[in-house]
Amino acid sequence: MTTLLLAVAPPRLPSAASQTAAPSQSIKFRNDAERYVWIAAEFNRRSPLSPGSSKGQLARDIAAVAFGITIVDLRSSSRKACFTDPRQKIVCIIRLLSRISLPKIAGLVGYRAHSSVLEALDKFAGEIGPLLKGGA
Repeated sequence: MTTLLLAVAPPRLPSAASQTAAPSQSIKFRNDAERYVWIAAEFNRRSPLSPGSSKGQLARDIAAVAFGITIVDLRSSSRKACFTDPRQKIVCIIRLLSRISLPKIAGLVGYRAHSSVLEALDKFAGEIGPLLKGGA
């Protein structure tokens, strides 16, 4: 009688390297309006499916994929334009989709104070708000 042994690999846990790598999905948008509509639709599709997760975290993760940046880059203190502009837009998206408090939003994106969130809202809410509502 022969015994067959099967080796089962343990599930892969996310590593620090996977958080710093480029997002696995590469989505191309013609303009920011198309991007915002996609974010709103994806948020509305996923939010009922993940009741245990934070709505703010979900909005942040979807928006980061849409902008093509990692969560590590989003939360970094870098002031490079390739991170600051998407970071401010993502702050606005989180607020408009999840309605969580400003200090909690600041914590999600790596800001130290809620006043940075207010600045981002002043800058982009007029542009993003109508498009998110139109895509929802």
